[in-house]
Amino acid sequence: MSHHTSLNFEDWYALNQLYADYASAVDSGHWDLWPEFFTDDCVYRLQPRENHERGFPLATLAF
Repeated sequence: MSHHTSLNFEDWYALNQLYADYASAVDSGHWDLWPEFFTDDCVYRLQPRENHERGFPLATLAF
């Protein structure tokens, strides 16, 4: 069974704008803007796909 979730146009547009703003900040090297794309109360991990797929918890970076 396939699960399909649809977005209304406003949410789709806002999500695409977020992706564009994020890519612009990263690509231009404006690292001072980067933290604004995330919430404060969380843990972010940069984990290789292979580790995730195999269930290995090793992350390259963890914040």
